[in-house]
Amino acid sequence: MLGGTLPALFRPEAPAKVSQRTLTFAERVAYQRAIEEVYWRHRIWPKQRPDPKPSLDAVISQAQLEKKVEDHLLNSQALEDY
Repeated sequence: MLGGTLPALFRPEAPAKVSQRTLTFAERVAYQRAIEEVYWRHRIWPKQRPDPKPSLDAVISQAQLEKKVEDHLLNSQALEDY
């Protein structure tokens, strides 16, 4: 009954085209900033805090973002070398 459809479910997909372009450090920092923005927007601000939730810029500096990206790159390189 399912004989004709079942093999189609297990058929391997065509290989996806993978881009070999390397991101610049500035692009990586910009993307990390976007990720942090999403995290910050979804973070619940405690009701016990009378002050409003600050902007992301007040919580994390550009230097901290750059350091985070640099650390990720160093860890990735160390893992690749290992």
